[in-house]
Order: sequence, then structure tokens, then C-alpha cells
Amino acid sequence: AGLPPAVQRVRVDAVRRLQGLQEGSVSPDHRAEAERVLTKAFLELGGELSGTYYPLPDSQSFPAVPGGMSQEEARTLKSRSLLFEHSAGDVAGRGVYVCEKEDIAAWINEDDHVRFLVFRTGPGALVALARFQQAVEAALKQDGHALM
Repeated sequence: AGLPPAVQRVRVDAVRRLQGLQEGSVSPDHRAEAERVLTKAFLELGGELSGTYYPLPDSQSFPAVPGGMSQEEARTLKSRSLLFEHSAGDVAGRGVYVCEKEDIAAWINEDDHVRFLVFRTGPGALVALARFQQAVEAALKQDGHALM
């Protein structure tokens, strides 16, 4: 059985926080620290979980991409439901990690520290979500960090 005609994409997600960091997206410095810790873990992932981190447009908090993602990248990610809504001036420490197939992603500092996203149907979606979280937790653990 396929998806009903009105359903374009199914999403499962899980919201997590970094242990030891203040809860919520409080200040730009706090968000930048969460971004630093999380992107280091994400960029160590391999296989189907390897991907690209896109800091929000105009963000200066991720040194590898000064100025953040381009407006074209933002439009593309938004059209694929991979970009979260945000206010224009509140971009520091925020971004999106997208795996190569664009069916697995993570929003960094959207609201909490990280929201893991999987765009798949069937029981494989929950398995992929659990595998994604476990891989990130393992990478974080190498640097002395953990998710709550």
C-alpha cells in the first residue's frame, strides 16, 4: 500500500539535548558551542550517514562555511522540507546536517540542541532513526560528550 495522494513525505524525528550544556537555545555563544560539538560528531559519520553541514544563511559561527549556506542552498533545503523556520537575525550556531541521500538529517539548535530527522516510510524509518542517533552518540562519546 502506497501513501495517500495528499502525503508527499513521511517524517519521524527525535529531539535530544547535549548533556552538560544549558537547556534550550539560550545565547549565540551557547548555540555556537552546541554547534561545534555536534558538527564535529556529524562530520565524522561515514557510510549512509555521511553528509554535509549547512549553517544558516549569514551565520558566522561555523568557520568552515563563513557566512553560512547560500540563499540557493536555503531554497533547495526548504523545498525538500530539510530547513526549519527561523528569524532572519537569529542564525548563529544554527544549521542543518543532511546525509547524501537527503532522507536523513539533523537540525542543530532549531529549538533544542538537535532534532534527528528521517524521511522514510515503513518500519525502516524507526530503525534508521535509532541507527542515526546511535552513530552520533558514539562519535560524541569519543570526545567526552553525550546526548540526553
